[in-house]
Amino acid sequence: MPLNVGGSPSYWLTIVLSFGCCCKRILLGVANASEENEDLIRTQNEADVATTQDAGYEKSLVSRLTLKPGKVALVYISAYIITTIAY
Repeated sequence: MPLNVGGSPSYWLTIVLSFGCCCKRILLGVANASEENEDLIRTQNEADVATTQDAGYEKSLVSRLTLKPGKVALVYISAYIITTIAY
């Protein structure tokens, strides 16, 4: 099952504040990995989208699978901001 990384910044701030520095390290690790692998994430997403289209899935499903421009960056930038605000 895919990890849902949605949620508002206030939601993530609550999580970080609740779990302290351990959560900060994990969140920074996710942010760093997302930033370092942004191109790979997009490439793999494009391959997933192509596979889904070739399999004949509905356009609405393919549309939801497709990463929007800037989505990966939004995830890691938000994580950096939240850890900065929280600490």
